Amino acid sequence: PAAPVDGSGEKNNLVVLFMVYAAYTAADVKRVLRVSQRRLDYWDEAGIVSPSVRASGKGTQRRYTFQDLLRLSVVVKLRQTGLSLQRIRKGLDVLRRGATDADPLLDDYLITDGRTMFRRLKNDELEDVLGGGQLSFSVVAVGKLCEELRGKVLQLTRDPTRTRGRPTRADAGAGAPTLATRNRR
Repeated sequence: PAAPVDGSGEKNNLVVLFMVYAAYTAADVKRVLRVSQRRLDYWDEAGIVSPSVRASGKGTQRRYTFQDLLRLSVVVKLRQTGLSLQRIRKGLDVLRRGATDADPLLDDYLITDGRTMFRRLKNDELEDVLGGGQLSFSVVAVGKLCEELRGKVLQLTRDPTRTRGRPTRADAGAGAPTLATRNRR
């Protein structure tokens, strides 16, 4: 869509830039994510999610970046699905050990059934992170299949040799009755 003529598009871009580069206090995080101070402290101590902007002196507040808020949001969502904090921590340890520069809370596609944690691999397969990395099952991407099917149907409708839904001799197998032979019977 085109940018608004009134200049609000530029204003929105500035708001997004501010959100990404701002540093948020623990009070801001508690308000946005509805988590307690104790939970934030514990997640920091346990190494699950720590604030990126460290306090520089005694009595100064720790600050969280937008990426920290996103990491915390992922942990909150995993907890809401029933995954225990111990399993989240273990899964993150496994993912972080195997990662190069990637952050599993920002870069991986994580899935849970409330008992274990899965990571989506590039070939649309799921890996059981807590089960020692054993492959568990493949993902059927319905949206992707739908797009492929649309493309094939579109090609079919553009095929000049295709007859409008009526079977042709080429469509019929050897000895199979065609529309013309069925009508003669």
